[in-house]
Formats: sequence, C-alpha cells, structure tokens
Amino acid sequence: VDLATRSCLGWWRLRILDEPDFAELWNRDENSRGEGLIPLADGHVLIVKEKRPVLAVECGFGGRRSEALQADREAWQPPEGNEIPVMHWSRVTDAPSDISDCACPDGSTLVALSDQDQCLVILEHDDESYRAGEPIPLDKKIEKPEGLAVTATDAWFVAMDTRDGEGAL
Repeated sequence: VDLATRSCLGWWRLRILDEPDFAELWNRDENSRGEGLIPLADGHVLIVKEKRPVLAVECGFGGRRSEALQADREAWQPPEGNEIPVMHWSRVTDAPSDISDCACPDGSTLVALSDQDQCLVILEHDDESYRAGEPIPLDKKIEKPEGLAVTATDAWFVAMDTRDGEGAL
C-alpha cells in the first residue's frame, strides 16, 4: 500500500506447489501460516510460519537468495504479477512454541514475538538456516501478545489480543 497515493501496489499468492515437502508442512494448519513479513533485497520477502513447525520462508524471483535481511525501504520494489514462488525454507531451530509476529529494526536483526511462550527471541541466520536465541521474557502484564512493531527511535510496541480491547498496547 502506498499511503501517499492511497493506492494498493499489489498483492501476492505464494506458489507452494513446486515444493511438496514444504507444502505438507505449510498446509498442516490453515490458521498458523504467515505471521510476519519482512521485505528483503531484490523484491523478495521473508515470511515466518507460526507453528507446527515454526518456519522461515523466503519468497521471490531471480534464482538466488537475498543477501540482506531487509532492503532499504526506498529501494524495495514489489515483484510483478500476483504469484511469487517459495525460494527457500527452513525450520527455525530452538524456536519457541509459536511466533506471532516479527520485526527487523536495523536491517540485520530479526526479532520474533511468541504468544504461547510470552517472550521475544532474536532469530539468528546463516546461508541455510535460522536459530532462535535465548528467550527474552515479556512482562507478566502482557497477555496474549500478537503484534510487534518498532519505531525509528527504537521504541518497541507489543500489541495484545484482548477480549475487551482494554490496554491493547
């Protein structure tokens, strides 16, 4: 979405049929698929699958994986068309029970939020895999954390999915 022009730049459907092993894991629970989306270099995107199992999934075109976690916001260009293929996927080693959202505040650090384990984790990555670091516990007053955001001044927000909407941030 381009807020300046109030227009939709595009939408995409993941093409998973080319990866039968991935398709089986992705389709296990229709409510536990993509829970976070991070723009990458070359118009690629990183999607985190919530649970059963937690996966890091890179989607895009071009035949090679992105070297940068997050592209410069000014330079990122959406892929053409409405379907993007899965390029690479891996289980997240030492993952919490679930991942509800993720953020990439500095272009190299991927931070994930867990609802079930009530924590944040830093997802460390190399060329082939992702591993969750030590859990960073959330305050006990944060119930059902579902959303994660960081501002340009490094202020972090955790949104809660509460029944009455009270104290949701």
